[in-house]
Amino acid sequence: GMAALEVAASHLGARPHADSVLVTTSDKFLPPTWNRWRTADGLLLGDGGTALVLSRGGGVAKLLATSTIGDSTYQDIQIGDEPWCDGPGGNGWPVSTQSRVDAFLARVGPDVLPDLVQSIGRQEREAIHLALADADVAARDVAWWVFPNMGALTDWYELEELGADESKTTWEFGRRCGHLGAGDQIAGLANLLETGAAKTGDLVVFNSTGTGFSFSAAVLQVVAGTELSISTD
Repeated sequence: GMAALEVAASHLGARPHADSVLVTTSDKFLPPTWNRWRTADGLLLGDGGTALVLSRGGGVAKLLATSTIGDSTYQDIQIGDEPWCDGPGGNGWPVSTQSRVDAFLARVGPDVLPDLVQSIGRQEREAIHLALADADVAARDVAWWVFPNMGALTDWYELEELGADESKTTWEFGRRCGHLGAGDQIAGLANLLETGAAKTGDLVVFNSTGTGFSFSAAVLQVVAGTELSISTD
């Protein structure tokens, strides 16, 4: 979802005659492919679709900046000891990211965990700071932080450094709907607008981490707030 948002912005920036781009996400975590309750420790998977229109015209929020960085140093944690196969399901269903993590740690040893966690945290913060710098705003001025809906501890270890706390996140929404795959950020923004939590002028930061790993951030500013009627399903 974050990659699509950045590509959409680049498309509009590179093509003066392009007017708008529709970004959509859709994920359903159904058996036998998925066990939404046991795919990974501390992670619950939710079904959901989202849509966002990025345009040159007016709207509810203005996209100020995006950033994405990548690092494949620890990509094996999402592969584990499963062999490559010719097609989906070659290693059996349901998908279990936790078994891959466990196999990776069994192979390389648990001592890798501190370095891995620190690497992820450092690069998440780097992506956020790159986007904030590009938008020419400070972390202390951000009203809302939209993290992936992946558990109360995931991605939150940098909050104190950024001057944020749980009350400035969409955790209360995310804990009820679960991880919506690629759609957590768009859904989080829609919820902030639908509930009236986001006000005109508020800065909103999206954060996302993709397995393998990629790290993305985006900075938006609400320009219509509660004056605009938002409808979500």
